[in-house]
This record gives sequence, C-alpha cells and structure tokens, in this order.
Amino acid sequence: MNKKTWFIGILIVIGILGFALGRKREFKETRFMMDTVCDIKVVARLRPKKAINAAFNVMRKIDSLASFEGSGDIARINQGENITVSPEVLEIIKDGIQIGELTHGAFDITIRPLVELWGDFKVKKIPNKEEIEKRLPLVNYKEVTIDYKDRKIKFMNMEMKLDLSGIAKGYAVDCAVKTLKSMGIKAGIVNAGGDVKVFGDRIWRVGVKNPRGSGIIKVLKLKNQAVATSGDYEKYFILDGIRYHHILNPHTGWPATQCASVTIISENAWFADATATGVFVLEPNKGIVLLDSLQIPGIIITPDLKFIESKSISSFISK
Repeated sequence: MNKKTWFIGILIVIGILGFALGRKREFKETRFMMDTVCDIKVVARLRPKKAINAAFNVMRKIDSLASFEGSGDIARINQGENITVSPEVLEIIKDGIQIGELTHGAFDITIRPLVELWGDFKVKKIPNKEEIEKRLPLVNYKEVTIDYKDRKIKFMNMEMKLDLSGIAKGYAVDCAVKTLKSMGIKAGIVNAGGDVKVFGDRIWRVGVKNPRGSGIIKVLKLKNQAVATSGDYEKYFILDGIRYHHILNPHTGWPATQCASVTIISENAWFADATATGVFVLEPNKGIVLLDSLQIPGIIITPDLKFIESKSISSFISK
C-alpha cells in the first residue's frame, strides 16, 4: 500500500467515526423497580451508561424510602418509630398533603390502613363493612403534622399509617429526569409504569391505554411535561359482576366506581400522579370541575368508555 492510499484510508475511517460520533441516537434501558417496569430512553451521541445508571439509582432510592417493607422511612414510621426522615420523604409527604387539600381529601396519604384491609386484589375477598368502618377514622391527612426543623412526622392517632404509593412513583420520575439533566443529557423520556416525563427540545408522543381492552385509546403529544394515569385495570378482581380495584375512596373505604381511568398532564410527574388518583376518586362530575377550575389538562374515561376532557387538554391530543 503506497502512502497516498494509506492516507486516503485514514481519512475515510476518520470520516466514518466523525459521522457516528456526531449523529445522535436513542438509547433505552429497562429495569424492574417500584413494583413495575421502568424505562429510561435518552437521546445522545454515545451511550450515556453512567447517567442512566445514576437516574435508575435515584429511583431505587425513592422506592426504598417509600417502601412498606425493610428499613426505609415509611416502613419505620408505620411501625411507630420516631425517626428523622430524609429530605426526599419530607418533600413527598408535604406534596401529598397539598394534593389532599386540592382534591378535598380524595387523595389521602394516610389511606394505608384501608389498603392493608383490602390486600393486593389477587384474592377475591371483600372486607366486611364493620372492618372498613373501624379503620375509616385512621384515614385523615389533616391529622399529619410535619416538623420541618427536626424533620419529624407526627400523627394525631398513633395507629395511623402512611401510604405514598400514589405519589412516590411520580416523584421518582422527576428525580430521575433531574439527574439525567444534571449529567448533561439534553433529551429523553422516563417511564415508571405509566408515570411518564419527557424533556428536551422535541415532541414526544405518549399513548393512553384503553382501560377496557388492549392497545392505545388516545395519543398525547408532550414537550417538557409529565403525564400519569390512574386506572381500575391494574389491580382488581371481579366478583358477582362487580369490579373491585385498588383505588380506594378515603371517605368510604370502598373502591371508587365511576371512572375507568384518569390521565393528567403537568410539569411535574408527582403532581400528575397524585392528582390523577384524586380526580379518579372525586368521580367525573366533580373531577372535571376541579380540572377546569385549575386549568389542568386531563382526560376522564368512564367504565362505558365515555370521554370527559378538560378544556385545556385539546392542544395535547395528537390528531
């Protein structure tokens, strides 16, 4: 090989490498945590392994802190320990109380006693009314006090327990996106079992699941926003023709009945996550009034697949 041929070959290799390094591609990784499948997809020139791992690690940390088992903050609080909670848990509890106020108690972070009574909905068993009535007084977010100085959580009734499952997943998604951004990732999407947040200078299309069948029933177009859906099709059983599911009404102790799913769009995944649950419990008429009064983009789907859309959702629906 003469020098000229060798030189041309080197230039071709450099050109190919330069093209490969300059072109942005999508990289996706999937992990199972928070009792669901979690995906992180980012747009980058090279696989950003370190950033993706860091994002998953922060999600795993939130999962551990909010878990009902082990040595996390919520497990210890629910066991009656007077602990100094982490800043993350303090923030989630504060935000959860905020959504409690916003939804007039339809979302309640103290619903754990009722959740324990109903179980995981894998067994077709309905608690008796007396058991439900006995636990209802233990469910009231207004009886939770936050000591911000010492980072302590106090209950009016020591038998109360916290349940952050309706907000912690969204909070973890927000933290993951923040981590990715801090490590130089310019665009991507984080999905934790339907709690989704997108970021970057592009429009992402996110599907809304059909709550009574397979496939997607609506497609949303999002840019630098989060979306979350609460539905009665995730954990449920049907007994004597009645669907019993995991989204419980804190005021009655029974599953909310008039919605099949509620989808909320927001800047923050924690807000979309918790508000979707609250609106589901409020049921369609009160739910849509709340969404419109606060200009929150949302879609309520009833069990017979009727769509009730807030006034501000239209610009997000892909035609």
